[in-house]
Parts: sequence; structure tokens; C-alpha cells
Amino acid sequence: MEEKDVVEVLQYYRHDIMNDLQIISGYLSMGKLEKVEKKFEELFSFYEQERKLMHLKAPKFILWLIRFNNLYNNFRLTYNIQVENTQLSMIDDILIKQSKKVMDFYTSISNLSTLYEVNIDLIKRKKPSQIEVNFSIDGHFKLKHNAAIISDLEKEFDVYKRENRLESSFLIPID
Repeated sequence: MEEKDVVEVLQYYRHDIMNDLQIISGYLSMGKLEKVEKKFEELFSFYEQERKLMHLKAPKFILWLIRFNNLYNNFRLTYNIQVENTQLSMIDDILIKQSKKVMDFYTSISNLSTLYEVNIDLIKRKKPSQIEVNFSIDGHFKLKHNAAIISDLEKEFDVYKRENRLESSFLIPID
């Protein structure tokens, strides 16, 4: 990453923090303490997940997640890291490559005027030792002509349709 890219990431990150602080300030000025407490709980939860993310030692994947909302304009990300005491530097390239393939697929069937909620779960499986990556995306997708695409992609990752949600997952061995 070049210096200008790092500055861009920091600008977006700072922008998000300032938005959260403005929301809290607004709630405080209106005396809505319950809303302030809820927002603080959300922020603490977010920063706890971010702490877990940083401990993965997978810099490409970490940067991709941090930049996600700016890379995919009509997708908004939350993530849940269920991996502790495991460094993923040895699978960083595979993790980012597969995750980008999943998002390329979802981008290709998305409607640009629709905002999609994306949740990514990283789960450590013990036997065999693997990282499971689950994508869950809420929203309406254009699936009419994509049956062939889905069957091709299912060779690399699973794709499930559940009502107004698509789910995908893949496994990466870590030992």
C-alpha cells in the first residue's frame, strides 16, 4: 500500500469515528441516555471485534475488512471473529483471495440502488484444524440468470439462499 492509500484509510476511519461521536452528542443533547448507552454498547462490541481482528496477523485480510465499506459502495459490513490465539499470516493470501471471490460474486448479482447488510464470521474449527469463513448477506439479489454461476462457484464456496438472504462459506486448513 502506498502512503496515499494509508492516508485514505485513516481518513475514512476517522470519518466513521466522528460520525459515531456526533450521534452520541446528539442523543446527549436531547437527553436520550438510553440511546447513548446503546450506542456505547455497539461501539464497545465493535472495538472488541476489531481487537480480535488485529490479533489475526493477516494484514491483507485486515485491511480489506477495514476498507470494505469504501470498496463496496452498496454493502455495509459487520464481522464476528471467533478465532483467538491463532495467527493467520500463513493463510492471509488464500483468505483474501476467497473473500474477494465471494464479494465479486455478490457484487455481480446485486442491485446498485440497494443497500446490503453483510456479516462475516471467522470461526476456528479444531478437528481438522481449519478456519471457516461465513458470509451472510441480506437484501434482494438478481438470481434469474445466475444458476450456472452459482453452480460454478459452489466448487470453491457454498452458496445458500434463505428467503431474502444469501449465505456462503468456505474452509481453509491452518495446519
